[in-house]
Amino acid sequence: MKKIRIIALIAASLLVFSCSKDKKKEVRILEGGKVELYDADNSLSQLDDPSQKWHYSDCRICVLYGYGFNDADFVNKMNETLSKEFGLAQDDGMILPLVYPDDFMYGNKAYITKLAEKLDDQKICGILLLGAPENSHTAISRIQDLHEKDTFFPVISLFPQDDDVTGMENCADIVLDRVQKAHMTGILSDDHNEVFSNAVPEIIKKAISLEIASKTPILKDSKLYTVAKELASGMKVSRYQDPDTNLISINHFVIE
Repeated sequence: MKKIRIIALIAASLLVFSCSKDKKKEVRILEGGKVELYDADNSLSQLDDPSQKWHYSDCRICVLYGYGFNDADFVNKMNETLSKEFGLAQDDGMILPLVYPDDFMYGNKAYITKLAEKLDDQKICGILLLGAPENSHTAISRIQDLHEKDTFFPVISLFPQDDDVTGMENCADIVLDRVQKAHMTGILSDDHNEVFSNAVPEIIKKAISLEIASKTPILKDSKLYTVAKELASGMKVSRYQDPDTNLISINHFVIE
């Protein structure tokens, strides 16, 4: 009986060894201890598929495409990029994209103040404003009022168009603006526009990553200057100075 077992073990070892020489064959153990060889080409081809970077989540980062960022081509390309990096909400990913004014139309008029209603049934973990339209600060403040302080989430505003600068600084953790360079003719420099356009997608991705890592509001302190420089890596970053009061903001920065 022992001899039979030894012979069986040797036979099985030789079988596995011989199969290992052929990368296209694998061993499947069936019921009763029987061994079956099968072609593994399909399994091997699946290993070449790119791995998914993001994980499923019920947490949402709202990305609001406002003035200067609501062009259909830009929105589609940016959403495609964010889908690969973080996943879209429609696929149980983290990014919930909204476009102003398209997603805020009530009759013939758009109301950014309806943002709270748009996010009412979502678990919001961060808001990223791109080219925030007028009264955006009111919409964000309303959302923050609906949450307890211990459930606040980070808010980053990139290149806002809201005229109430102080309001935007108060509701956002970080405000990143753009210095526009113009020739003596008053026409904006095309070179500067191109550099800016190329930098925007990376700034957006970094801002989202920062919000995901932060989970809670980002402290408005002296360290924010370093954070702003990391967001706009490779570009000159300086603190925003109010033209009327000459006061320097602690959380508002400009890049060029």
